[in-house]
Amino acid sequence: MRIGLDKARVYSNGIVIAWKGERIGQTRDVLTAAARKTRKFSVKRTRLQSACVAAWAGRQSQFMLFITFTFPFDPDENQARKIWDLFLKSLRKTYNVRHYVWVKERQKAGRLHYHLLIDRNRIDIKKLQTTYNGCINNICPGIPCSFNSVRLGSNPIVKTVGSVARYLSKYISKTDNVYEKRACGWSDLSLYQDLTTDELMEMIMLNGIQYKTIHVSETFSVYYLVSYPEIIYPPGKRYR
Repeated sequence: MRIGLDKARVYSNGIVIAWKGERIGQTRDVLTAAARKTRKFSVKRTRLQSACVAAWAGRQSQFMLFITFTFPFDPDENQARKIWDLFLKSLRKTYNVRHYVWVKERQKAGRLHYHLLIDRNRIDIKKLQTTYNGCINNICPGIPCSFNSVRLGSNPIVKTVGSVARYLSKYISKTDNVYEKRACGWSDLSLYQDLTTDELMEMIMLNGIQYKTIHVSETFSVYYLVSYPEIIYPPGKRYR
């Protein structure tokens, strides 16, 4: 692991985010400035990258699937948020999708749409379209729905852990996109513990844990502890 990063956050699925000094985006000056102005939302690079890898680690299928959702009308942010929240509930309940990551984006004309990574490589798109249309009609009754607003791209199957974050990287880089409502989201990342990097390396050495490097930069790095869940979270044990 990279020398010079002194703090680490370890999640129960084996994802590690390491940084130097203050937590990324959480310095006193940043928090004070944020408290003094109206809340705006943008894509959180560090959290989104780690969430992508976390979703990969917990996937139910061999690969993951990348899906795009558009609207048959031009919703405002509040309408889009309500539709999307309702759809995510259906995604978890009806389709048993446990791990996912999503990003909101504006088309060139300004209309909102969503990109979604889910923890499986097969899903009934026609049925998903019907569910999505139902969510639109529930929030905005009378809106004519499309049967082409839920789409797979030319290469929708994510096949390697190294490429999972890159599927959303083009949206991570769009720092100029600021929204009134949440710009990205993911399924729960259960926190296990905060450590210094020295404590992290000691845990890795003592337990013989292998790790893969997902992202490295001057300010933070993301790693995946390959055998962490099985070693630290053996079957049958209860955790906080």
